[in-house]
Amino acid sequence: NGGKDLANPLWNLTTLIALFTEEGRDAAHQMASGHPDYTPESTDALYDRKSKDRDAKGLGWPHCTTISATGSTACASCVHFAAAKTPFHFAQAPQVALAPAQLPDGWDLPKGYIRDGDKKIQRVVVGPDGTQDLMPVFNYPMFGPWLQKNPWTLHFTTTTHRGTTAQIALPFDEASGGRGLRALLAKQGLVTRAGAATQHLEAFIVGWIEKLQTVKDSVVEGSPYGWVVRNGKTEGFAYANQIWTPADPLPAAPGDPMTARNYTPTGDPACWTEAAELITNQGRPALNAVLASAFAAPLVKFTGQSGLMLSIYSSASGIGKTTALKVAQAVWGDPVKAMQGLDDTALSVLQKMGQLKALPLYWDEMKTDEDTKKFVNLMFTLTKGKEKSRLNQDVTQRASGTWQTMLISASNESVIDYVVSRTKTSVAGIMRTFECEVPS
Repeated sequence: NGGKDLANPLWNLTTLIALFTEEGRDAAHQMASGHPDYTPESTDALYDRKSKDRDAKGLGWPHCTTISATGSTACASCVHFAAAKTPFHFAQAPQVALAPAQLPDGWDLPKGYIRDGDKKIQRVVVGPDGTQDLMPVFNYPMFGPWLQKNPWTLHFTTTTHRGTTAQIALPFDEASGGRGLRALLAKQGLVTRAGAATQHLEAFIVGWIEKLQTVKDSVVEGSPYGWVVRNGKTEGFAYANQIWTPADPLPAAPGDPMTARNYTPTGDPACWTEAAELITNQGRPALNAVLASAFAAPLVKFTGQSGLMLSIYSSASGIGKTTALKVAQAVWGDPVKAMQGLDDTALSVLQKMGQLKALPLYWDEMKTDEDTKKFVNLMFTLTKGKEKSRLNQDVTQRASGTWQTMLISASNESVIDYVVSRTKTSVAGIMRTFECEVPS
């Protein structure tokens, strides 16, 4: 009857019970709205207070004996009352036929955990007498999980301040590290207490990962940038912290912070179009090809090649080579900071290619013979599609970055002429290089 005749202590208990139901807050209102003194504001306030008490004190399900002692006269005639358990022990789960693509609530949870009506994780604790209580695992909701390979990362959805939805990413090597886990969560707006609270959360996360690894389609092979493959099928393209798919976008893997700053969308597309027209209006195909390379680089994957090279050259200055490179670079990233130049080491460029995967790299300002030699050495590595093997500080093998993309350069002299005159053992670099001379 909506709590029509319930005194205040029983109202407290129905609100506490509501915390553990799928309806959550709505259930609290349903069990209170029939009382003559009911107001939505007072029920919300009590629900919030009970939620905080549960998280702080580890409150579990109210027992039948507690409900009876608080004033419920119906308990004495209940056939289950003698069991001295809780109402939840006798709830009948509805038998619902699931559609093939539908998963039941809790499909992702390891044994011994449930998700309450607020989507917060609770650990089921069984006492010596067989009674069950719930212990909060985390103060924030945790739902919508998936795993990413390369690098292995746990992703899930939560809600933070004022119900704001946020995507959380926990790399495996930090997700089970205690203090490291707390710091990683804090950087993403979630806080947890040190000590036992972190240990309980860490234990759940490890179990969560193990469970997800056994579930089909919960593992995505991805990276911060480029094509994302799951079960051998290309599902989308990662860029700007999202995996863009034919359906709704998914959160992408976290990448290097500096690279992310240089490859974050900003500005007005109309400004880019105006800048691009400065190039295309000249009617010079070599410069148009540079612009087109920004959109061609992600398609290299479908050629079967690891890396392709586009070189434009001219001994004349002030004819638009650098401008064309900057406008093309601006399709994906900062037209100045993301550009490669003479001061960049080959190692840093290869590491960057290993992160960007399918995004183009632009290299400007090759003027001397030494500049060209340095670049040609990089060009041959490009065609291999991977970094050279290296070791970590602890002498373990470091994962090598891979790519399928284009490298675009502007120089004063022909790159192919240099390759032909100095390379006698392989034509691989030449066969993967397109070169155009830019007319004055």
